[in-house]
Formats: sequence, C-alpha cells, structure tokens
Amino acid sequence: MLWATLRSEPPGWEKTGYEWARSWDVPGLTGFLSAITWISNTTVAVAYGAVLIVALAALRRLRLAALFLAAGILDLLNSTVLQALIGRPRPDLLVRAANDGFPSGHAFHSVLFFGLVVAVLLLPHLHNRWSRTGLIVLWLAFVLATGLSRVHLGFHQPLDVLGGYLLAGLALGVVLFANSRIPAPTPKQSQPS
Repeated sequence: MLWATLRSEPPGWEKTGYEWARSWDVPGLTGFLSAITWISNTTVAVAYGAVLIVALAALRRLRLAALFLAAGILDLLNSTVLQALIGRPRPDLLVRAANDGFPSGHAFHSVLFFGLVVAVLLLPHLHNRWSRTGLIVLWLAFVLATGLSRVHLGFHQPLDVLGGYLLAGLALGVVLFANSRIPAPTPKQSQPS
C-alpha cells in the first residue's frame, strides 16, 4: 500500500498539508527556512562531513571518524540510490531538483548526521540534565524546521519528509547500536626500556 501511495498522486491529507505549509506568509520565514535548508544541502553536508571526518582522524579518534563515514555513506545512498529506486516525483514547482522526492535527503541528513553529532560528540560531555535536554530539544527543533522548510519551499510533499525522518531514525539507531557493540580500543601501554 505504501508503495502504491508513493507511486501515485499524493493523498488528500498530503495535498492539504503541502498547500497549508506553502501558504505561510510570515515576513522573514522563507529566508529563515532557506537558511535551514542550506545547512542540510548535500554539497554543504559533504564538505562539513569531510572536514569532521578528517579532523577526527587527525585527532586519532578513528572510531568516531568511521561512524561519521558510515553515516555519510548511508546519507549518500539515500540521496542517490534509494530516491532513484522509489522514483517518487517532486511536487510541481518552478525550482529544479537533481533527484526524486522520497525520502527527503535533507530530512534524512538532519536526523542522521546531526543526531550522531549530538549523541556521540556533544552529549557525552554534558553532565547536567537540563543541558542534555536542551541540546536534544534544539536538535529536534532543527530537524522539524528542516522538514518544514522542504515542504514550505515546495521541494517535497509531507510524506517525503516523514519518510526521511523514519528511515534516518532507523539508520541512526543502527549506527548507534553498532557503535555500542564494537569494543572500545584499549590504549597501548608504553614498554619500559
């Protein structure tokens, strides 16, 4: 049933949600949402992802570098292979996009990459419950703003965004689970001379 929905005209609820988000006419909103969308743009994401991986490798944090490399590969597979296999067209709009609509690559990236940043780079260093909660709320607000930006700007239908969220949530869970199962490297002890 999901496959049939993705391959046909969007259902009524999705059209309504799309038209509702596109109709928002608040001064500055489109500029703000364009900036949010830029942060998760594939080209930009590859650049800051590569810088992060190289920096982690240079710091000999190879496990973390490998995690982000795996996330980057999953991200690129979503934005290329998966979207092409599903082949759901984007909404009719004047803006051109390089690939198909389902699942949203921006939504996928905002959950997977930034979720990984929060979970493995930032949260371990925050010991105050309010700081940890605030960081998670900030990440979730960014994730929601990314999805809203994609619909408001006319690049995706709501189901494209929901699909990106769900698939990225699954990918994030798998990456974090794998990370928890791989034994941490033990530091080499220096040999007395």
